[in-house]
Amino acid sequence: MALSTLAAVVIWISISLSQEYYTTVEAPLRFVDFPEGYALGAETPQHVKLRIRGDGWKLVGMDFAKDRDFRVSVGKDTGEVVVSLIDAATENQWATNDVDLIDVQPTSVRVRFDEIERIMVPVAPLLDVHFREGFALASPYVVEPESALAVGSGRLIRERGVALTEPFSRDELDEKIVETLPLQEGRGIDYQPDAVTLRLDVQRVVDREFASVPIRVRDVPPDREVMLNPDEVNIVARGGIETLGKLSAEDFDVEIAYRDIVLDTLGSLAPVVKAPDNVRVISISPERISRYAIKQY
Repeated sequence: MALSTLAAVVIWISISLSQEYYTTVEAPLRFVDFPEGYALGAETPQHVKLRIRGDGWKLVGMDFAKDRDFRVSVGKDTGEVVVSLIDAATENQWATNDVDLIDVQPTSVRVRFDEIERIMVPVAPLLDVHFREGFALASPYVVEPESALAVGSGRLIRERGVALTEPFSRDELDEKIVETLPLQEGRGIDYQPDAVTLRLDVQRVVDREFASVPIRVRDVPPDREVMLNPDEVNIVARGGIETLGKLSAEDFDVEIAYRDIVLDTLGSLAPVVKAPDNVRVISISPERISRYAIKQY
């Protein structure tokens, strides 16, 4: 019973696919055979839609074709021209072999061909990353190399300004990441190299206290001496656990400007703290210095 059912299904499929059908195929649009020294200089449609008629077997086979680019030969045209996509159908045997190509949409496109230029542009990664609770970037992301050589239409290169990477997304990050990111293909632009390395310094975020950080008085005249009480502060800083582990009190700059002391009318001053890169100061104790003296020589 099962074999007879299977045989009936096979026969039905065979008969059905022997009939004539219509289908619409979307294919990538590719311009080829550019004039020497020229490149595509305008944005064009990424795909074309082909209306095709043929036997079911032929249409099914098109779905498995390895090369389904719709190629358009440019020839010797330069500047701005209108290219007929219908006339280019004969160059694409995969879309015309044993089937009828009824229509191509769009039927034509306006394109521009510019002289090739070589320009260095910065690389801009497209990142969408989220961290596990208690983790974060301990330092800004690093892209190596930071720039790429763009080869193509100088007008398009300058309009885009950067070389974008393919999007990179991750959730619940809790460790360092080293990833190779391809650069996005641009119509009329090639990039050298065509990929970059992304480094994300993901660390657990912690707080750490740094005690007895000295306060420096800035811009003191040669004939003056300033005495502060206290002349040290304690700092609580936040950052990556590995980053904070490499720091000491000497890595923080705490200062008060001499001019602020002279002009002080409140009776106390808040010192300015400069923390190392990628470290945030959470608190400073004491917050203000209220006892100071100026000695003149």
